[in-house]
Amino acid sequence: MRGLRLVSAALFLATALAAPPATADEAADAFHAAVAGAYQHYREAIHYYETGNSDLGELAFDQFLAGWKALAARYAGNPPPAYAKDADFAETLSAIEAKAASAAGAAPAEALLALKPIRGDLAALRKRSGQRVFSDCIDAMNEAMDRLWDYRQKPPDARRLPAFQTAARETAARYRDCLEQAPPALRETAEFRRMMEGALASLARLEAATEAELIVSLLRELRSFDKLIWLRFG
Repeated sequence: MRGLRLVSAALFLATALAAPPATADEAADAFHAAVAGAYQHYREAIHYYETGNSDLGELAFDQFLAGWKALAARYAGNPPPAYAKDADFAETLSAIEAKAASAAGAAPAEALLALKPIRGDLAALRKRSGQRVFSDCIDAMNEAMDRLWDYRQKPPDARRLPAFQTAARETAARYRDCLEQAPPALRETAEFRRMMEGALASLARLEAATEAELIVSLLRELRSFDKLIWLRFG
């Protein structure tokens, strides 16, 4: 049996040595997948804290912090080749961990203040190295919706209607971009298509709307789509 074990070990080592090293793209994909795994819990924590469910928020937060600590330990001293020229790579991973750690045990409002900037930190990390993932498309879509959402407090009058319609068209364009750029496996899921197509239908109605009450109603409907899409797929 010992001889068989030695042979098995030798074969495993030979196979491992013969296997080609991961390419730069594969290394970047593995890093992005690790970030996405932690980021899912981050989004859940933000959602639950915002909606007043602190118990689920704390559970999701704990999962995010644990996932990020593991990621930082793995990559801070060994960045993927795509990030190797970023002098601030390790510092950014550490800063994100510190921001998350500062939210531990905090009330939801304080936790949100600490956690929300992390979304921008991740986007900036990718941008510095010329990396783009689907999450960046969702960010651009959400930012367009944020600009449109400003009209909820003051629906456009006749004079401001053209600018509002332009904002609605720009937001719809960002939604279409994300629908087209989604990974194939995601793009074909019923939930994703239902949310994206529902939002686009609301945006089409919004662009044609002129009455303040209808505009506000449609904006609220869109805001729900926008937040759910980020929560589920951001």
